[in-house]
Amino acid sequence: MIHILKTEKRGYACFLSFLFVCKIKTDRMNRRFCYIVKWCCISLFGGILMGACGETRNTVINFQLDGITEGMHPVLTVGGESFELIPDSLGFVSFYPEGLDKPQDGMLECGKYRLLLYVQPKKSFDVYVNLTPSALGAEFTGDGALENEVLNGDIFSTAIKTDYRQDEKVFIAEREAELKEGIRILDSLALPPDFVSFAKEKLKYTVFASLGTYPGQHAEGYEPSGFYKDYVRNLITEDEKWLDFTIYREALSGWIEVQGISAGADTFERLKRALQFVDTALHHPAVTEFVVDRMITGYVEKAGIDSLNRLMPFYNKRVKDEALRSGFRHLCAMWERIQPGKAAPAMYAGSRDSVRIQPDALTGKYTYLLFWKTDCDFSARELAYLKELSVRFKTKNIQFVAVSCDTDRGQWESWLAEEQPAGIQWYLENSPFILDYYRAQRLPYAVLLDPQGKIVRVGMPLPSGSRLMGILPQLTAE
Repeated sequence: MIHILKTEKRGYACFLSFLFVCKIKTDRMNRRFCYIVKWCCISLFGGILMGACGETRNTVINFQLDGITEGMHPVLTVGGESFELIPDSLGFVSFYPEGLDKPQDGMLECGKYRLLLYVQPKKSFDVYVNLTPSALGAEFTGDGALENEVLNGDIFSTAIKTDYRQDEKVFIAEREAELKEGIRILDSLALPPDFVSFAKEKLKYTVFASLGTYPGQHAEGYEPSGFYKDYVRNLITEDEKWLDFTIYREALSGWIEVQGISAGADTFERLKRALQFVDTALHHPAVTEFVVDRMITGYVEKAGIDSLNRLMPFYNKRVKDEALRSGFRHLCAMWERIQPGKAAPAMYAGSRDSVRIQPDALTGKYTYLLFWKTDCDFSARELAYLKELSVRFKTKNIQFVAVSCDTDRGQWESWLAEEQPAGIQWYLENSPFILDYYRAQRLPYAVLLDPQGKIVRVGMPLPSGSRLMGILPQLTAE
């Protein structure tokens, strides 16, 4: 859930009047100087007025977002909750964390850019963010500024320098060297001891998280050596307080997944082996609950509920939190409605001639639906293979339909006029609903319906894949 957070406005007439005058004057100043002036005024007058009313704030984060473009929606995440920031005309917006009684991991997302944040009780700070097409720059001031500068400095950027082509021992040795150097730098800075301790632990998770992703960067069939698995196993710690921090959750999950990797094992077998490791090696209830819920939920998100009966004993044994269980039941229910034999949802679509597609267009023969977008090169390439299938199976009881999910119909029509593709072309008007219904997490995505308009399979192999030719001839021969 994402909350909407606008610039806070208080009903103090003198305060608002002063800020209005300040805004008129500072509109003529340099924007950077305006930032300093405005927040000084807010801090001074806000403190006086809140004190007079007996009101105190725990922590305040003041943002100025410079360079926000149309369509960009900055999102602030703190303690697992997300807030959409809506700045005023000068780019200012304030955030007041509610119930902050311990440090929390945070992140500001502006388009493709990410800014790490460390939010502490009773330590307010200001953030000036300068966005350009090629970079994000940030300046911190205030009580919590130094800690946030460290988090966004070179120390915590080591993880992005990994070279996955290295062999296991060299890869591990470089991570150890990065951690050692990062700790040396932290010890050399005049930072509070509590933060240094926190930063060292976070640095360990940041640097060694790549050991969880390392196997996935190698060719299919790769299995980590016993040495590698043992090394990763020794990194695993069960610390409930770190569950509040994203990097710990990511690192822990990756390290456990490594324990399930075996040459020749499919995705389900890897998951089962990892869950068996959790069952014997992890003991902290909260940590184990998080890991099991994350792994099984992540698997069902992508693969569906065909193997659910074999997963539920693990889930029921370890996951007791009702909120987690409710979310998982909802996910399973969404998959249940698209099981084979279920009726396909109503599609509001039009042809290239702007003719409304009637429901009976999806009945009478098998229908292979390929959902795609014109701005996706991979999608466009699949259309060429779709055309080949249409020719190959033109005498069979099946039709192949390219369904555009572009938000702008004009963009689709322009593409049709330029490319002149053959075959059946539809434009989907309710694409967000349909894609969500079919659990399409990325495009292109394919679905097969039977002659009665019922679902045969979602997530079908794409036209370019050889697996599709092992399915279609059997169906069309019926």
